[in-house]
Amino acid sequence: MSSRFLPVATTGTCAILLAPTFQVAYAATMFFGLAGGGMMQLRLQVWPDYFGRKAIAVIRGYSGPFELLGMALGPLFAAWVFDNTGSYNPALVLYAFLSLGSTLAILFLGKPPAAPKSLEAASPAAEIPDKAR
Repeated sequence: MSSRFLPVATTGTCAILLAPTFQVAYAATMFFGLAGGGMMQLRLQVWPDYFGRKAIAVIRGYSGPFELLGMALGPLFAAWVFDNTGSYNPALVLYAFLSLGSTLAILFLGKPPAAPKSLEAASPAAEIPDKAR
């Protein structure tokens, strides 16, 4: 499901890059923001499918610093590019290619492994009678 939001984010980045007017750039930025918000939420739903619920704290602990570093350095890089070239376009092209690469990587990732039967039986939902579900 998260693979649906990455093409939207890539499209939003390209639309910002190619926007002929301020209004179109503003709409593309809103489009990109909605996709980014969806990706943040879905990431928290997809990771347990691939790695299990017990691994989420470890995964977030290891990935968090890299995410924060990217969020902090991305705008600084774009500002540096603008100062040196007079345009944000080279930075936006790089961001679009990074987003496209992420999209392709997730599309080839495949389906998550099936949960072991022992975990299904131990889940709290297994204790709820079928009529109550």
